[in-house]
Amino acid sequence: MKYSLLGLFVLVLLAACQRRWAAAPSPAPIDALLEDTRQRFAPDKRVALWEVSALPQGGQLLLKGETTLPQARQYILHQAQLQGIALVDSIVLLPAAALGPDTLALVRQSVANLRTEARHSAEMATQALMGTPLRVFKKQGDWYLVQTPDGYIAWLDSGGLALRNEAQMAAWRAAPRLIFLGDYHILYPADGYEAPPVGDLVTGAILEKIAQHGPEVHVRLPDGQISSLPVAEVRELDAWLSGTPSHTPAILTTASRFLGRPYLWGGSSGKGLDCSGFTKSVYFLHGYIIPRDASQQVRAGLEVPTDTSLVNLLPGDFLFFGSYRPDGSEKITHVGIYSGEGYFIHSGADNGCVRIESLRRGDPLFAPHRLQSLLRARRLSPGSSQVNSIRHSSWYGYSN
Repeated sequence: MKYSLLGLFVLVLLAACQRRWAAAPSPAPIDALLEDTRQRFAPDKRVALWEVSALPQGGQLLLKGETTLPQARQYILHQAQLQGIALVDSIVLLPAAALGPDTLALVRQSVANLRTEARHSAEMATQALMGTPLRVFKKQGDWYLVQTPDGYIAWLDSGGLALRNEAQMAAWRAAPRLIFLGDYHILYPADGYEAPPVGDLVTGAILEKIAQHGPEVHVRLPDGQISSLPVAEVRELDAWLSGTPSHTPAILTTASRFLGRPYLWGGSSGKGLDCSGFTKSVYFLHGYIIPRDASQQVRAGLEVPTDTSLVNLLPGDFLFFGSYRPDGSEKITHVGIYSGEGYFIHSGADNGCVRIESLRRGDPLFAPHRLQSLLRARRLSPGSSQVNSIRHSSWYGYSN
């Protein structure tokens, strides 16, 4: 049988390709299992820690690393057994044993800055207010890896928290507590204003109540110091949670309290806020915990069909802005709260502060780049997806 030169060339090329295909290694089963576990249990590293790898050890594989997710560890070990993969389990479950019983904490500063790495020069990830309960996972030098009630995991320096064990935290949850609702207050020792200040407060701080003395109430700070506050600026936490209005006009009034406050990347307090720190803070002041970042908040609540007509929007809806990646997926980069008639209130880096802008062409406050980048809208109604009431939060000592 004779072949043309072209035919011979094609046969040789096919044979070479077959050899290459046969020699190409397939993904290792353990690599696929590690990725499957990550996708199932820790797709968002901001709220779940799964840092596990597999290393050869003799004729087996050593699973090495750490996680905050015991269920993820159980899953990968079970799946490996089903697939006949021999593993040596060396995964460290956090909290780290070196912490001892002190695996909980309270924020002791008016505003604690949590960072992406265990150093002061690292990017600020978020903030937490005085009295915020924390889970503590491990210590590195003078820094602690902690988790906030909205699930965020970041590093906090030792000066920003007061460690607690389970019994001490249970006592805090059972104690009468107050929430500070004033804008700002400098704390002095309860025995007089002539002594140096012992701290300060911003709206949303939670403190233990000791006793009321006329127009003032004595409070215990997380670090144990005793101070006093004007009765008019605090509410009993339980009463506040029972009576806090969740209707839209009240939420928009609270949002307006932050007008003019400076934009701060990672900020979520009255001292400075980024876009999602602003929306998160507004909802917290109405007794609700929502996800921290805009790219997380866009999955909360209920979807609202939206386009440039804005016809389906209601006051109080969250507006999400961003762009499309080359693969067609959305990249959410900004969030604000719709206030009606085309207006929305937000904290923007381009504005440098919390302000009101418009999505209506011809309006003096029209922001064309916001209209062009409007991607989604969500309605974060109480009780809807990922809109969790503090009244039902075990973080604060209530029933789930």
